[in-house]
Amino acid sequence: MNTIELNWIVNNFNQSELQILIDGKNLIELMKEFEDGFRGEISKVPAYAGLNPSYFLPEDPNFMRWNGRPMRDIWDDKAVLLICADCRIEGCWPMLAHIQLQGEQVIWQDFEQPHRSTKEYFSEEIDSASDDDLFLAPYSMDEHARKNTGHSLYYPSIKEYWDYSGFGPFRFDKNQYLSALEFVEQTRPEE
Repeated sequence: MNTIELNWIVNNFNQSELQILIDGKNLIELMKEFEDGFRGEISKVPAYAGLNPSYFLPEDPNFMRWNGRPMRDIWDDKAVLLICADCRIEGCWPMLAHIQLQGEQVIWQDFEQPHRSTKEYFSEEIDSASDDDLFLAPYSMDEHARKNTGHSLYYPSIKEYWDYSGFGPFRFDKNQYLSALEFVEQTRPEE
């Protein structure tokens, strides 16, 4: 069984973000170590950051998914765990996972980086979408992130599939997990 700690920290930009520790190790570091095997010659890909406090408002669909309640939206029923460290926009470079409550456990599994996925989010709507809609569309974010946020990083093609099946699953004691989530909700900083 894994352990989880959730804490609010202040990042280098003097903004609050959620720090996720799994078995005492930062999820961002765990993900970086795992993804290093995919990067090869590509050294400049976006880094991850913790979620903003707005993701933990009771009415936020992502917060509901963190509580094990599937909510269908642009990410289907996966929860956003991490966001882009540069622009801090969810659609730019998110890390997603299914969060399931099963008996006395909470399971994080099926991790996915939508820019490296075989799934095409929004494929039917792309032709009629406005630039603002495209800016939120995960699979088209590379071009629009550069245009709208001034990213200087190189974004590899969406066609480069990264297989996350070897990452996780993480199994947490339900009571410990829900206590950590309650702590985050109660101590959520104002933005």
